[in-house]
This record gives sequence, C-alpha cells and structure tokens, in this order.
Amino acid sequence: MIARARAWLRTNYYVVMPYLVMLILVICGYAYTNYAIHRSDHELCELIAPIEVANRHAPPVSSGARIFATAIHDQFVKRGC
Repeated sequence: MIARARAWLRTNYYVVMPYLVMLILVICGYAYTNYAIHRSDHELCELIAPIEVANRHAPPVSSGARIFATAIHDQFVKRGC
C-alpha cells in the first residue's frame, strides 16, 4: 500500500505539487490578511478611545462637533474597542 502511494506520488509529483503550493500560499495569505486587519483595528482603537472618553466627559456643543462625535462613537462600537 505504501509502495503504491509512493509510486503514484513519483509519477504525479509535478501535477500535485503546484496545487499544493498554491493551497499553502492561499492559506498563508488569508491568515496574514486576518492578522493585518486585526492589528490595524487595534491601532485605530488606540487612537479613537481617548477621543471617545473626552466626548463622554465634555459633550460637544456645535452641530458639526456632534456629528463628528457620533461618527467616532460609531467607529468605537463597530470595532469593538
């Protein structure tokens, strides 16, 4: 059984390996993309959190500032900070 599998692999090596390499590259690319997105969200949370805290302690007065504070709060909630 093992000898038969080795013989099959020897005859089909150049057919199987490109697919295997592409599968590994796709999986690694997917994992790195998830890591990069998570890291970016974490860095953005470090920027948004102090602004969110400041908006809670001193609510904005003007309409433009309220719109900005609402947008910051939405991003704060959306990213799970």
